[in-house]
Amino acid sequence: GRVEPLAQPAGTVLQNEAFVLGLFSLLAALIDRPLDEALREVPVRQDISDLLLQKALKQNGLAGIYHLTQRYESGDWGEVEKLARHCGVETGAISEAYVESAQWAQRVMSAN
Repeated sequence: GRVEPLAQPAGTVLQNEAFVLGLFSLLAALIDRPLDEALREVPVRQDISDLLLQKALKQNGLAGIYHLTQRYESGDWGEVEKLARHCGVETGAISEAYVESAQWAQRVMSAN
């Protein structure tokens, strides 16, 4: 899903990286191919590719936001609260960002 609304407090650079990360996180489902195979065919930064393939060694702000999004989508509320504190994101903002992301995805899909 869209990750970048949660990165807004961190600034534009992280927000842009989070947007790319969110789009690529859906790539495998969109093209019905394994993610590692799909990522070899598109120009994506190595740190984003590593994060998507769960090979990331460095835990930066982008990784924290990505993991927070994953835990939210799986309903792991205890981990969501912990990661939100770590990332400096208010828990109420997570629900708002998720709804905003779902609405954005619906608009994009219905435009096609």
